[in-house]
Amino acid sequence: MKTFDLDQPLLEFGSKDGFIPFTMRMACEGISILGSIGSGKSSGSARYFAMKMLEQGFGGLVLTAKNSEKQDWINWCKHTGRIRDLVILEPNGFERFNFMDYLGSHSSGAGLTGNVVNVLKTVIEASKDDGHHGSNDDFWSGALTMVLSFTVQLCKMAYGSVSVETLYEICQSLPKEGIRIAPENGAEPSAFYKAHSLVISQTREKVAVWKTLYSDEALKELKQSNKYDAELYKVHPEIRQVKQMDDFFINTLRTLADKTRSIIDFTINGFLFQFLQEPVFSLFCNGTSTVTPEMCTSGTIILVNMPVKEFHKIGRDSQIMMKLIFQQAMEKRPIEDNTMPVFLYADEAQLFLHPQDTVFQATARSSRIINCFITQNLPNLFVSMGGEKAEYKVKALLSTFGTKIFHSNSCVDTNEFSSSLIGDEFIIDQSQTVTYSQAPSESRGKSLKLERMMRPEDFVDLKTGSPNNQFLVEGIIHCQGNAKFFGRNFLKVNFFQKYQPKFIA
Repeated sequence: MKTFDLDQPLLEFGSKDGFIPFTMRMACEGISILGSIGSGKSSGSARYFAMKMLEQGFGGLVLTAKNSEKQDWINWCKHTGRIRDLVILEPNGFERFNFMDYLGSHSSGAGLTGNVVNVLKTVIEASKDDGHHGSNDDFWSGALTMVLSFTVQLCKMAYGSVSVETLYEICQSLPKEGIRIAPENGAEPSAFYKAHSLVISQTREKVAVWKTLYSDEALKELKQSNKYDAELYKVHPEIRQVKQMDDFFINTLRTLADKTRSIIDFTINGFLFQFLQEPVFSLFCNGTSTVTPEMCTSGTIILVNMPVKEFHKIGRDSQIMMKLIFQQAMEKRPIEDNTMPVFLYADEAQLFLHPQDTVFQATARSSRIINCFITQNLPNLFVSMGGEKAEYKVKALLSTFGTKIFHSNSCVDTNEFSSSLIGDEFIIDQSQTVTYSQAPSESRGKSLKLERMMRPEDFVDLKTGSPNNQFLVEGIIHCQGNAKFFGRNFLKVNFFQKYQPKFIA
């Protein structure tokens, strides 16, 4: 049985002074890679780390932004003897992941509502691409949570399970001011009316059975002493939820102002609608799952081939959904001394950010999750995270990555950040003064001066691979903690774009 000691090397960096191990523990603390277009970040360091994780037998989730990434991973898996472990989730393929069924089978009782709402709400918030955040954010967030919570709860109570299709139909027919809930003149009842009527009917049956436990006099006494509901809820606590749900739909949601209600409706319905369209419906909302996040713990590599460049918003939303569920599943797994790490690999990672990423990455090491986060520059992240505090959100996220690799970059903000992170050192500043009076005189002096160890402009000139540079990509690797690189916390390293592992089939 292969052992997975976090202090054993995942790879080694060489220099004129010797070899420096990069351990699994360091990898589990997170790897962020930044570099401009054409810097060689994807074909250099990102490719090298991917190969090394595959060589170790790790499983994980791969998100795709570009169409070429599927073939890249097929090649890498072939080169490392892992092609049988690669599972591709894609349109017209053989695999599917029914995320609602998965959440239902991995949740118990009231936990289902919370888990479904958390996933839907997180992806909806992450999918807002206008970057607009205002003073009413808390209101909209609260309203979204309540509508989703009570709708999911209604669906679960009525039918015992939750599906995207049923949720969409119910949300389409939620009560509105001035519109009758009950059907008229033999019209087809709405999805909401059907579900609501079923829950109310079930509730009345439960109450009727409960009443048989008491005499008429005892029931009268309970009502007079205002203890009727309390005693009922002791036996049937779910009836309290029914009452709250009923009050929300009939008295709160129904009476909202038209503009407010329209925004809420279009936000939820628009999001659910895209998951009902092909190929997303067949991949994520229908049938029995053939892949689950837990498969990654035994070495399976799940690649979601819904590249954002081709599938745009739904490609992004579906992958963020998959990413969030994977993160939650990996955090729940039991960790022992020999538990195999898993990885989450995202090139163009700014496309797949969601509000819970920072919290997840902060505890990823204890869950043995290697988050390999590849992006171009800080402004890309500012735009993706949006809002007044975008800069702080980005810095908070990046601060949770123990290892950062900086490639050639033309972004002033990113280079300044990189230079500042590496820090300053004292250098000897020599001075010489010559004066001429009756006779020449000369004085020399030395002083300590604080200078940047890597100036921002130094990052512009790093090698970017290709035949012109003998396929060598230069990067500055920075690791937190003790000075790991011969007394420093950073090191200039070369990544060979033509690297091939020593695999024998």
